[in-house]
Amino acid sequence: MNNKNEILLLLTDRWCDWEASYAIAVANAFSDYVVKTIDLDTSPKVSMGNLCANIDYSIDDNLNFSNTAIIVLPGGLSWEENDYDKIAEFIRRISNAGVPVAAICSATTFLCRHGFLNDIKHTCDSLELFQSQCGYSGQALYVPAQQVV
Repeated sequence: MNNKNEILLLLTDRWCDWEASYAIAVANAFSDYVVKTIDLDTSPKVSMGNLCANIDYSIDDNLNFSNTAIIVLPGGLSWEENDYDKIAEFIRRISNAGVPVAAICSATTFLCRHGFLNDIKHTCDSLELFQSQCGYSGQALYVPAQQVV
């Protein structure tokens, strides 16, 4: 078994294939990390650019996250069309296990809708976008920057 730390890349239908591409390519090729894909099920997911990606894990797999360095949620069209309550439950579980969660573009709106951004520093395209989401109360922690750690 490979003893590298895993970077989980959560892919949904019509995921933005370009949004995490540099980070995962460098991490997978030039570091001690290996990128694995995860989603609601293990059926392949097709990106907005029509790339088909195999899925390594289902969120229902019994993962203990002891080897998980971070989970990355690239944006995509389906984040705005689906509530993904089961993914939100999974993100709560992985976050409670101490795994950092990174979201890009519309995936940040998903985190916002599910209350993940109310108590931590965060950013997105605009504060107004988050303020339009029901239940958002993290305005004081919004940072107008390209990224927030």
